[in-house]
Amino acid sequence: MSKMKHLSSIANDVVLRCSRELGLTIDEMVEEFECQWKPGNEGTYSKKFVEFCNSKVATRVCDQNIPERIKDGSFTRLTFDMMLAWQQPDADDNESHQLCSKEAVGKESEDKRIQATLSPEQDDISLFYSDIMPLLHANMVMASMLALASFFAVVPFKLVIIFGTIYCFVMTSSIGKRMSNDQSNRRMKEWWDSIPIVPVRVLDSSSK
Repeated sequence: MSKMKHLSSIANDVVLRCSRELGLTIDEMVEEFECQWKPGNEGTYSKKFVEFCNSKVATRVCDQNIPERIKDGSFTRLTFDMMLAWQQPDADDNESHQLCSKEAVGKESEDKRIQATLSPEQDDISLFYSDIMPLLHANMVMASMLALASFFAVVPFKLVIIFGTIYCFVMTSSIGKRMSNDQSNRRMKEWWDSIPIVPVRVLDSSSK
């Protein structure tokens, strides 16, 4: 099946990745979704379809080696893009997504340029201020938090590790609603390695 015209570019990308994760064709996912979807429910067809795909993949992720996926960065990249797809599911959102992407690339390049000239102590201070600045933009952050809330609602309970993703997202969100993937991966790995015993790890080991 070709790209779904009613979906944004990021939503199409996420749906394709979900189909690969699940071992299903997009047509099969659409057929299963439409058996459950009822027109008139809150949210557009596109948003509800993205929620459906996110829910199925979140369940599948629970059965995988989560620590390994954190280390290789695929967990953060997938879960963040799933939230972004929920936030911008419709084809009309493409222009907004492109603008956010340009802002994010510019911000990440600027961060790398600045950090290359700073001492470790200055770098810590710089990260602190770059982290809290987005919280001053309440409206922008609220949109991101809505995406987080929606994603968390479809995540199985034993995937408690999502709290780590929430921490990374809130602490590294830009005002363009897109965080730096490099920063996100680093924060996620640091979060996992810094906590030797937490319910997340108990759940992870008990599920094997």
